[in-house]
Amino acid sequence: MEKTCNACGQPFRPAFVFQIAVTPSGQRSQFCSLPTFYDGRTRLAREVLETLQGHFKHRCLEPIRLNTRLAEAPSHNKTLFEYAPSSHGAADYNRVVDRVLATTARTETTLQPDPTPAVA
Repeated sequence: MEKTCNACGQPFRPAFVFQIAVTPSGQRSQFCSLPTFYDGRTRLAREVLETLQGHFKHRCLEPIRLNTRLAEAPSHNKTLFEYAPSSHGAADYNRVVDRVLATTARTETTLQPDPTPAVA
């Protein structure tokens, strides 16, 4: 029996996992789709990514590429950033963090009250 993504109707494959990240931002919550275990060499992965990007538009983050270092880090009892900070996986996750922080900062800026008092 094959599982499918409810949002896009595409089959899940072990090589391409889909996660939802929820980031609180003031009174609003934002979500993004984060494709993981992405192997751009396969047509299936490229097609599923294209479908996700078509469905989620700007809320679909760049994928986390399939990377051996990601799998090796836990067996060395280290985080990816301790074990292989210059790996493709570390770069991909850093890119996600940068995007989430930038989005959160923009949202928080728009939610902040004006610090200058109103003149009567």
